[in-house]
Amino acid sequence: MDSINRRRFLQYAGFAAGSAALAGLPAFAAEAFPSKPLSLVVPYPAGGASDTSARIFGESISKSVRQQVVVENYGGGTGLIGANKVLAAPADGYTFFHGSINEVFLAPLLNPAARYKPQDFMLAAPISDANIVLMVRNGIPADTLDKFIDYAKQNKAKPLTYATVGIDSIYHLMGDALARGSA
Repeated sequence: MDSINRRRFLQYAGFAAGSAALAGLPAFAAEAFPSKPLSLVVPYPAGGASDTSARIFGESISKSVRQQVVVENYGGGTGLIGANKVLAAPADGYTFFHGSINEVFLAPLLNPAARYKPQDFMLAAPISDANIVLMVRNGIPADTLDKFIDYAKQNKAKPLTYATVGIDSIYHLMGDALARGSA
């Protein structure tokens, strides 16, 4: 792989740790990077938005570096399991993380089971944006946020429920704030 493709790969995929490790080796010991499949860890189950964007990103990186990128899903613990998997891997640039605010910032700040800090990760590059939308079941007369809050206030006898990716996730915190606002 030529140095331009390697540099582009390192910039986009965030393999700063791998390049730092290789930079300290004598020239005769360095082998072409990457010389084996790469692991892209997704901290959620397969099939969701994070998994889908990781697979699209992984396919693009795979073509760029001419090496397979294996997407590995480690769901659970609001991302703690996946984050810990990445932090336990060797700092050789072969394992990287498809993380978000949930796993990198919120989980270690709100969950005492987290054994890491946000500073244990380094942002290499943002690779996708996600819009957060409020959706309601068909039949609820609320096509704006204000109408939804009014509906919730008027129907306290029938509490509304919501789903999130996990406790202490941004979605959980937003749902909790919304519930407090409609009380």
